[in-house]
Amino acid sequence: LLLAVLITLRIFEAHSRFANACTAVHRMQAEWFNACSGIVAFCKSSARTREEVDVFQHTIIRLFSVLHASAHLKAEPSSKASGILDGDFELIDIEGLDSDSRDLIHSSDCSTELVFHWIQQLLV
Repeated sequence: LLLAVLITLRIFEAHSRFANACTAVHRMQAEWFNACSGIVAFCKSSARTREEVDVFQHTIIRLFSVLHASAHLKAEPSSKASGILDGDFELIDIEGLDSDSRDLIHSSDCSTELVFHWIQQLLV
């Protein structure tokens, strides 16, 4: 009986941790989607040319796509950052980023932080 209670408690704890992790991932996705859509929406009143705004918006969307995939890969203990560009994730027009950036993402051990930094630099 004691063993059954311990097993039940361990299963409950494992399920609770899994549910919390799923909630955190969904919250992260929602926050990043909200940030990206807000950035794109603020571009509506930009004084820049339509072409410049389009390039900026497309780049931001591509980077948020890579950021999200990179964060998911980082959460998997057995994954590598190279999986981002190897077709493991559907990315929004990754070919729109220059080859040097794609190579750096592919070779970086901290691609999530790298892409996050690029987004910050693009906004400033």
